[in-house]
Amino acid sequence: MLDYIQQKINEGVKISYIKQCSSQDSASTVNVPLYSGDCIENAYFSALARAGGPLRSHILDSLNPLLQNEMVIRFAQNPRGKGISTLGSLLNNLNLKFSIPEFTRFISAACSGMSTTEHQLFLAKLEQNKDMYINVGIDSENTVAIDTAFASCQRQILENESKLDKYLTDVTEFLCGNTNAYSPVTKCPSSTNFRYRNWRLP
Repeated sequence: MLDYIQQKINEGVKISYIKQCSSQDSASTVNVPLYSGDCIENAYFSALARAGGPLRSHILDSLNPLLQNEMVIRFAQNPRGKGISTLGSLLNNLNLKFSIPEFTRFISAACSGMSTTEHQLFLAKLEQNKDMYINVGIDSENTVAIDTAFASCQRQILENESKLDKYLTDVTEFLCGNTNAYSPVTKCPSSTNFRYRNWRLP
């Protein structure tokens, strides 16, 4: 898939088309195969974004540099990649710094599944060191966009935390009470000693 994407770039396929399937007819904005083509490049790109573990580093190292930041954002959005070390590794693998829109999208993507104290600390550190990850100077207009993204993320974390407080115990007890062979939980914590208490903030 990586080789195919690069081949298509060499043949003149636009980077924007790989990032997002869109109409190739300037007279139409309708995103259907008649106007957009089969979007196989975007399909491959989206498939690569679902990778986890060591594959991520290989993909970022092999991917065209103009697509790497978008892939980092997609990785951050993946529900399986919300660990602090994983998110930190993504930022450390940046070859090109984010534009302001990319940076705010990264914040939003990473934040979608955040709920723990560690996530709060990661967010605070990211905000403190934002200059390290942005490719332009931060003026007053950019500051508003960035501050808005961080504030929205904080609200999202509190909402996620509230939902966990409200539902996690009941859901876990329900799943763990299903003892048949098709139970989705194979190893259940004691209902009086959940391992999930780190979602609560001090």
